[in-house]
Amino acid sequence: RDRLALRAQAPALLDPPPDEGYDADELAEDPEIVRGPDGAPVSVTARLFLSYSGQSHLNNVTVNLSLPSFVKCRETSIKVGQVRGAGGTPAIVPVVLYAARAAVPASLEVRASAAYTTETGEPRTAHCAFRLPLALAARLTPAVKTNTYKFTLDTNRPPCQLVPLFEDMFSQPGLGEDAAQRLAGSANALSFQYWVAGEDGAPLDVTVLVSKAAGRYRIQSASLAALWLVSDDLVRRLAAFYGVRDDSEQSEKPFAVEYTEPLPLQDFYTMIDHHLECRHTLLAKNSSLNDCAHQFRIIEKRLLVRFKDRNPAPLAALDVLMEETYKRLLELAGEVEAAQAALRRAANRLSCTARLILMLVRYRFGLDDTNFNILSANFCPEVVDNPEQGWEELVDAAMTYLLRTALAKTQKETALLQPSVAMPADTAKLRKHISIVCDRLNKGHRLAAPVKKQTPKQKAPPTKKSPAEERPTEEDRDRGDSSVDGSQMDHAIGSIAEEDEDKDSSGGGSGRGEGKR
Repeated sequence: RDRLALRAQAPALLDPPPDEGYDADELAEDPEIVRGPDGAPVSVTARLFLSYSGQSHLNNVTVNLSLPSFVKCRETSIKVGQVRGAGGTPAIVPVVLYAARAAVPASLEVRASAAYTTETGEPRTAHCAFRLPLALAARLTPAVKTNTYKFTLDTNRPPCQLVPLFEDMFSQPGLGEDAAQRLAGSANALSFQYWVAGEDGAPLDVTVLVSKAAGRYRIQSASLAALWLVSDDLVRRLAAFYGVRDDSEQSEKPFAVEYTEPLPLQDFYTMIDHHLECRHTLLAKNSSLNDCAHQFRIIEKRLLVRFKDRNPAPLAALDVLMEETYKRLLELAGEVEAAQAALRRAANRLSCTARLILMLVRYRFGLDDTNFNILSANFCPEVVDNPEQGWEELVDAAMTYLLRTALAKTQKETALLQPSVAMPADTAKLRKHISIVCDRLNKGHRLAAPVKKQTPKQKAPPTKKSPAEERPTEEDRDRGDSSVDGSQMDHAIGSIAEEDEDKDSSGGGSGRGEGKR
């Protein structure tokens, strides 16, 4: 079958500093783009490979990129003129991705899709996903002791040194050997600093500490949202590191992570409250802007009527009122933009925190991949707000659905009415539903039923009957009881046949004998 194959490759190291004669594009001059210690933009060049298995070639292939919130690209939609087939050289599309100060990194995954049309006119697509290096989101920094938020992950493996685990972070361009040695001085602690600053403008740091005696890792930071990305990357690196060792050593138990501390739900609820408050603020600002714009249009119409009139009436300070309304309109427009920016920041931090809570729930209750994927799909960790439907009402409806179906304790709970999906006044119901879901997961309830392995049924050996049980009774003979087995029936039929043969051979002697009697 003719199809387009799309794959991607992202290096572990950032792009080196450009030459002196480098002509930077307009995106590299953007003030939102992060610049490293050497003044060069922090970027990585990924390569997309497009290969076609058909005998001819494809024309006008469109490649679209879905980027994380902290990544910028010059073009997210790229046109590829021709892709050769018949096993030809794949078309290579280089993509330069820049780190921006827009938001706290919530994901390192980039999704790419290629849309094309076959020779017969059928539209088709090809998809792939790849991860960006951690260095595009953060850099190494001297150890920081801030531990406002912290948690500990336990593993079933001996402790791993952090320097070889994050070896690529020590090999980034712009980091000298002396600086790398200073950062690697403490083998049991490693601190990362995001390129984006915190809400108060202070640096956003995350520190990873490893125990010397057991495979325990503590992650701590001054921001709850900042814990997510480093924690996720740490677990991925540990799984890859011990996965390779387990294959070579043939370990019986697979690598596992556990979380035994209480879930930070109260801090998560505070983040939800702040996000909902930003939504209400934006709604109020939009309403005020709409009222002010309506007032401005009315004043404008009255002035136009008087301007067209041959004998106009006095303005009665309408011009002054229009000028003041226009100033107020500009002020409200600025307030709406500020409220939108605040909502984006709140949504970004809520998204990071929701992903962190999901990870901790998974390791706290030992969820497998199936149950975790179902919970993630209902928890909506990627916060997307629109005027018609927000994150709070969407997750509340999803949690209510889980409590009515997979996590229902009684038949009465399955008959509960589905709540209306509208912006709530507060988060009381959402808090309650999330707490109930976590409580039932803690009690052993699962979202997906376990798959039962079907074992072939073995036939029971026949029981040996006593002679009395094998001998048919008079009732069995009279009614032809089906409880008599086949061997008994064959024996009875054989006996009857022998009696009939004896009668035939005697030539009716039995009748003469009866007459004598």
